[in-house]
Amino acid sequence: TTIFLTDIFYNIFLQDKFPNIKIKPLIKNSVQKSAMYLSDWPYFKFKPNIIVQSYGDRGEDCIYKWVTDDLGFKNNEVKKNYSFIAIGNSYVEGMCSGINETFAYYLSEKNIPTYNLGVQGWSDKQSISALNIIEKENINYEGIIFGYLQDRFVREGNFIDRRVQKGGLGRIIEVEFRKGKSFFVTREILQNIFNLNKFNWTKEFSEVSIKNNFIENKNIKIREEYADLNLPLNYIPTTIRWTETANIDLNSDKRIDISNKAIFKLLKKMDSENKKFIIFIFPLRTDVLGHIIYEDGYICNTDYYMAYKRIHNNLKGNGNYIFLDMFDNSVELTKQWIKNRDYDNFIWKYKDPHYSKTGNRLIANMIEDYLINKN
Repeated sequence: TTIFLTDIFYNIFLQDKFPNIKIKPLIKNSVQKSAMYLSDWPYFKFKPNIIVQSYGDRGEDCIYKWVTDDLGFKNNEVKKNYSFIAIGNSYVEGMCSGINETFAYYLSEKNIPTYNLGVQGWSDKQSISALNIIEKENINYEGIIFGYLQDRFVREGNFIDRRVQKGGLGRIIEVEFRKGKSFFVTREILQNIFNLNKFNWTKEFSEVSIKNNFIENKNIKIREEYADLNLPLNYIPTTIRWTETANIDLNSDKRIDISNKAIFKLLKKMDSENKKFIIFIFPLRTDVLGHIIYEDGYICNTDYYMAYKRIHNNLKGNGNYIFLDMFDNSVELTKQWIKNRDYDNFIWKYKDPHYSKTGNRLIANMIEDYLINKN
């Protein structure tokens, strides 16, 4: 009883104040070790043929478990020849979606064999460096599909002065190794009993007035046709860029330089090997909804548009690449969702910001349309 009460006291009152205090689990081998630690980039990856479980409340439509392939990635099998290798972070991996609901899978079903090399929590440099794994296995491919996510450059900072994996993979490592937890992991027990830190569905998904919850910005106004629109509070788009609130200087941040150099190096590699290099940005929910609801000019003041310009400035004139823009298609589907609230037209998960199977199909169709019809 004394040990248990001490454990509870430590978790509630001391753990956050003394994060450097680490207590190993009582039973050292009581948890599955899903991660591999590498000596070089990408440093961290999943082990082959293990169950990956995403931790946290991500909504009822989020699939929590899947099994890695023989190389430790999100595919049903590993072949020797592919048309494309898809690289990126959790959006490419298809977090919250099944293996058969990723855009890499949908492309393969369209006779464009694509290997999914995406891993949750990876930075750009990690994603690109993982190509070494493919080449060491002598897997042939004709090109790269790079799914870019705005502002993921911040993850490069995890490896500047230290080596600490963050994001989805980092969370899995933290939980599995009981890092920062005590003997009985009472923090998780208490959270489950009392629903601490749980997502407030009633608050976030009760529909509220856009007008009444609009964040004032002198440069942005609500379109008249949407002035009386109601949306879940969690969906109301922001009017202030995240990089502004985080005080990030996009012109001098060295994490951006690391990301840019990795992407530039990848382009040069594909160009020298006469392979295709396709790149696209995942539009986020706030970008698409904001573009629809707010007056003209909104999209030009978003991190999405800043990332769009950054990619072109980085790559233009330095090799052959194709930038595919799925923004307009995302807007059209989302307008249908606003009108009928049919989640078959919603490209994200209901709560989680990752892409639904509708969103992943949209990406696959866009890539197929380019490859087959040159659109």
